[in-house]
Amino acid sequence: MNSNSRKLVSKLGTPILQLSLACLLTLTSAFLVSCGKSDFETNDSLLRKAIESAVEKGEWDNAKVLAFKAVNQNGKDANARVVFALTLEQSDELERAVEQINQAVSLDSDNFMAQYTKGRLLFKSESYEDCPAPLEKAKVLKPDCPQVLSLLARSYAYLGVNDKAIKNYVALAKIGEYGEKPEIYNELGVLFFEKNDYKRSARFFKKALSFDLNAPTVNLNLGVLCDNLTFSCEDAGLKRKYARVSEKHYIRYLKLTDGNLSLEAARDTVVVRIKKIRRISSR
Repeated sequence: MNSNSRKLVSKLGTPILQLSLACLLTLTSAFLVSCGKSDFETNDSLLRKAIESAVEKGEWDNAKVLAFKAVNQNGKDANARVVFALTLEQSDELERAVEQINQAVSLDSDNFMAQYTKGRLLFKSESYEDCPAPLEKAKVLKPDCPQVLSLLARSYAYLGVNDKAIKNYVALAKIGEYGEKPEIYNELGVLFFEKNDYKRSARFFKKALSFDLNAPTVNLNLGVLCDNLTFSCEDAGLKRKYARVSEKHYIRYLKLTDGNLSLEAARDTVVVRIKKIRRISSR
């Protein structure tokens, strides 16, 4: 295997699916339980006002004040700590947000939003080893939630637990419109490439291209795959075949990324690879 070509294989830089904080707050509101009338403002009321401030008005600072008041009023309210954690995240207080969401999970381990948000915040803080546990719990609570499946797959991929990453991506691909997202099949292609299962890797890269022929990353990955096959295959006829396919996808990648200065290093490496494989394809 040629390490110069192999290192070009690209994954996505961010999770495929990630709910915005506003969406998370909107979903959290569905879990709030209405309380009876009282002389003081209930946590339910405070949290709904916090969510309204953030989602409808974009007033996150006010939302944080209201959520903080709810937490102080009832420290055992898991939903209050979830909302407070989300407002802290918005103000870039990630460490405090993680502290609050940890307490929310301790208070109510069956709270889906608490478990999912904990996994997401841990992922965001790059604590990848701790991500799967809350996400697996969230998956038990909501088995077909695409955001959970996506983040679980990404977490396991970062940890190198490829079989579990593959399992979650496959599950994600079976959910409605997500089965037509090229990103999912690109990720599966990369994971099988890392397992040296080139047959399945090629199948998933081709599947990704069937949804977006002009996806630069997928074209690059398929070029790299065939590049590796070119130099590992002993059959002269197959070597030339793989070389021609590799060159085709490499050239398409160069055309699709023309002018992108951030990819200059990768483009230079691809140009070098094309020169090497042309020596074989021209024989």
